[in-house]
Parts: sequence; structure tokens; C-alpha cells
Amino acid sequence: MILPPYVLLVEDESHCISTLEIAFDSDTEPRLAHTSTAEEALLILDSTEIAAVITTFTSRRWTASN
Repeated sequence: MILPPYVLLVEDESHCISTLEIAFDSDTEPRLAHTSTAEEALLILDSTEIAAVITTFTSRRWTASN
């Protein structure tokens, strides 16, 4: 059995996560992996075959102004 590909969601806003989880909620393609930090995303990318990455353009955790 060939498993559907993973899409990695990198998002720190819970309302966005919930919406995208609903959009990707199915038993078919693709499967959704989620993290809220860039550091965790890099670990997932190193250990899992990811077909696509969805992320915010800017993140409060990623900007230097915090």
C-alpha cells in the first residue's frame, strides 16, 4: 500500500491551524503534519518525506522585532 504524501503546516495561530486541518481532513491525500515553529519544521523535514510546506508569510516568533 502506498501512503499519501505529507503536507507540512507551519503555523502558530490556532484558528488557522483548525481551518487547515478541516480542509485537509480526509482518509485520502494528503496527510497533514503540523508544527508551530521553524525549528520543529526543520526536524520534521529532516526525518519525513514532505510533498509541500504551507506556512505564514511572517510569524510573530520569526520576526526580529519581538
